[in-house]
Amino acid sequence: MSKLETNTIDTISGSTDLQLGSTNATIIKANDKILFNNSGDGIYLGVTSATASNLLDDYEEGTWTPILSGTTSSGALNGWYRKVGSLVTVAATLTNKTLSSSSGSAKITNLPFSVSSSASDRSAGLLGYNNTTASSSNSGSFIESTTEFNLYNSGTISTATFSNGGSKYLLFTGNYITA
Repeated sequence: MSKLETNTIDTISGSTDLQLGSTNATIIKANDKILFNNSGDGIYLGVTSATASNLLDDYEEGTWTPILSGTTSSGALNGWYRKVGSLVTVAATLTNKTLSSSSGSAKITNLPFSVSSSASDRSAGLLGYNNTTASSSNSGSFIESTTEFNLYNSGTISTATFSNGGSKYLLFTGNYITA
């Protein structure tokens, strides 16, 4: 049978926190938060013993600034990400922008984390709406060992190119494994 031992139960500002273990312990906060004091600590999910592959020890979410490579854009793009373990979900939007000096491969760069170097981790992303490329590209892939996403011409695996002009829109989302 398991045993629960506590070192302290403190009352702070009228609420109770519970500390499990020693001074470098896990603290369960009264506001329903669990705080791990050590990097790499986490929660084992779906198992009855400590299995490294089932340890959830990394979660992060935030914003990022996507950059279009292969063109010049009038203003910044907006992006958000969520990272759970090594899986990263990203999304970006370009709204009513002007593109100019377009040449070379169309890419979305400056992803929030590097893409895994393993070919077995390859993944794709989708463009929900896009009038930024000559072929109205609707998909692409994350490039290993970089922070880049290549846009492809519709129905092919050839790299798309951005097209110059105003009133450009792009909605992008994808998932990839980080290094």
